[in-house]
Amino acid sequence: NLTKACLWDRVQILAGDFRVLKPEVSGDVDVLLLNPARNGVGEFLNQLLPLKPKHIIYMSCYPESFFKDIQSLKSDYSPTQVHLMDQFPNTHHVEILSWWSLKI
Repeated sequence: NLTKACLWDRVQILAGDFRVLKPEVSGDVDVLLLNPARNGVGEFLNQLLPLKPKHIIYMSCYPESFFKDIQSLKSDYSPTQVHLMDQFPNTHHVEILSWWSLKI
């Protein structure tokens, strides 16, 4: 809970269809949380990377779009952790949770 942790004033929550709406982000970005739809972040990622977030948490429900999107991350970010989660047993579906850190 952001209020209990006294972090509410340090968080910006942006929601919308960013394929048509450019995000307005102010200040430094410590952590960027991405949880895109099945088709991934795509070209929108090119608008976010110039913000140079220190860390990116990328949650993906579709491995194909995840691997396509991370091609843009690999030059400036290193994967710190990657976890596969089987949230739907007895199906072929997996979730990918990854933590990326800006290369120093």
